[in-house]
Amino acid sequence: NDQVTLALVQGDIDWAGAFVPAVERTYIGRSPEHHKAWFPLVGDAVMLYANTTVAPLDRTDVRKAISMAIDREKIVQVAMYDYTVPSHPTGLSDGYTKWRLDPVPEEMNWVRHDPQEAGRLLDAAGFVRGDDGLRRDSEGNVLSVEVTTPAGWSDWVRAAQVISRGLRDVGIETRVKGRDFTAWYDLVTKGEFSLSLGWVNSGPTPYRMYRALMDPDSVEPVGTTASVNWARHASEAAKAALKAFEASADPSAQLALSHDLQRIFLEEAPAIPLFPSASWGEANTRWVTGFPSADDPYVRLSPNTAPEPLLLMTRLQWRDAEMIQYAEAMP
Repeated sequence: NDQVTLALVQGDIDWAGAFVPAVERTYIGRSPEHHKAWFPLVGDAVMLYANTTVAPLDRTDVRKAISMAIDREKIVQVAMYDYTVPSHPTGLSDGYTKWRLDPVPEEMNWVRHDPQEAGRLLDAAGFVRGDDGLRRDSEGNVLSVEVTTPAGWSDWVRAAQVISRGLRDVGIETRVKGRDFTAWYDLVTKGEFSLSLGWVNSGPTPYRMYRALMDPDSVEPVGTTASVNWARHASEAAKAALKAFEASADPSAQLALSHDLQRIFLEEAPAIPLFPSASWGEANTRWVTGFPSADDPYVRLSPNTAPEPLLLMTRLQWRDAEMIQYAEAMP
C-alpha cells in the first residue's frame, strides 16, 4: 500500500486500486483537479478466520467470544479511516442487501463489541482469568493466539493491532505477526495458522460465500492448499441448504434458503466478520479522462475487478489534442 501511494502521489502511475490512507489529504488534495478516488462499499466482507483444527478455536463459544472482544468501530476509525462500516452480523455486504436477514435477532448477534459477554463465554468455556490478567484452562495452559496478516497491507496490519488489543483486554494472550504475502498465503491456505484476516468468495447471490465458509466438501487436510474455507469448518446443515440452493431456480426459494444459510452461519460462527471491503480506486486525469466515479458509476474504478477494467478502458479519452499528438509520437 505504501509503495502504491507514493507512486500515485509522485505521478508515476495514473490508475490504481489500493488502500490509500487519508486519501483526501495525501492524494486528492495534492491536485484536486486531476487526482480522483472512489471507494464504494460494494466489496465483500473482510473476515477474521479462526483455524477450527486448532483447540480451542474449534469451539463455537470461543470463536463467538473472540468476536465480541473486537471493537469494529475502532477498526473502522483507526485502520480504515472511516472508509467503511462495521460488518453486518451475517457477513453480507451492502451488495447483498436484498438477500440479508434483517433484523438479526439480538440473541444471535455475536458480531458486536461486548467484552463483558465475551468474558462470560470464556469463563463458561473453562478459561479462568488469573491475577496476571491472562486466561488459562483447567491444566494451567494460557489461552494464547497469533493474529497474522500480510505485512505490506497497512490497513489490515492496523486492524490486526486493534483486534489484538481487544483480545488482550478480555484476557487472551495475543501477538500480531505480519508476513510477506507469499508466506502468509501459504500458511493460511494450508491451515497452519491461529487467527488471520482474509477475504471471502463473492458471487451474484450469497451461495458462493457461504459455500466457501461452511461446505464440508471444501475442507482440505491441514498441510494441503485450500482455495477456500481456510478455517476448515464443516457444516452438514449448511451442506444440505447449499444442495437445495443449487437445485432451485425459484427466486423466492433461493431467498428462503439464503436466510437458512445465514442462520446456520450465525449459529456456528465459521468465520468472524469485521467490515465490508471498499472497492479501492484512484485515477489521475491529467492525461486521460473518462474514469468512473460516484457521479458516473458505469463500473468500479478499481483495476482489480476483472472484467470491468476492459469496459473502463473503452471509455478513456485523451484529455486534449496535445496529448493525442504526444501519444502518436511515442514509439
